[in-house]
Amino acid sequence: MQRFSAAILRPALAVCLVAAFAVLAQPARAENWPLVFVTTDEGMDRLFGADLKGDYIPLVTYMVSEEVVTFCGPATVTIVANSLGLPAPESVRWAPYHLWTEDELFAAAGQKPKIFGEVMSVGLTLAELGAFIENVGMKPEVHFASDLSEDQFRELVKATLADPKKRLIVNYDRQEFGEIGTGHISPIGAYDAATDSVLILDVARYKYPPKWVPLAGMLAAMMHDDPSSQKSRGTVVISLP
Repeated sequence: MQRFSAAILRPALAVCLVAAFAVLAQPARAENWPLVFVTTDEGMDRLFGADLKGDYIPLVTYMVSEEVVTFCGPATVTIVANSLGLPAPESVRWAPYHLWTEDELFAAAGQKPKIFGEVMSVGLTLAELGAFIENVGMKPEVHFASDLSEDQFRELVKATLADPKKRLIVNYDRQEFGEIGTGHISPIGAYDAATDSVLILDVARYKYPPKWVPLAGMLAAMMHDDPSSQKSRGTVVISLP
């Protein structure tokens, strides 16, 4: 069942998206994987026509930008925790209101498996990301890309996005898409079967707007090894315990 009306939301959403990303430079495009930005007519049409987009509104409602360039993992977990309704502590910044922020995440996780300064320096590997999610109080299901076929990844995407109690995040290498930077983490907001593409809600919003990428390209980007772990990158299914 469709969770929101395209006829009602499309005009307002289009205005908001264009305004939010108007100042961004146009990202480079990889020749192998065509990128379609949600700020374009094609990207908007794909969003409203997508088969699985139920996670989009809950995630976008709590979207934040990573506080520093190495905080893509904590920023992504913050968005997911709020979107799933994980009970939040009183916010240091907005007391007496309760909301997950990156500050609250590090306090809740006890700075495990890496202390704040180490994450700021080098970020989180896929395994460390899973441990971080668990320490915060959610259930991670970690999948290394090297263990997934394209069909298995597609079924994982579809099954996760079809379940309103789960979220899917990806750890991938930007270079696969011709973007600036290397390893990155962000949530997946939707899947479109007609184009076999997924929507990345990039937490580096100062660099790139949300974009549709071919599912095969997403898997290829996750196949890149993380030099910190010497293992492939991958994806994590997150749910409440």
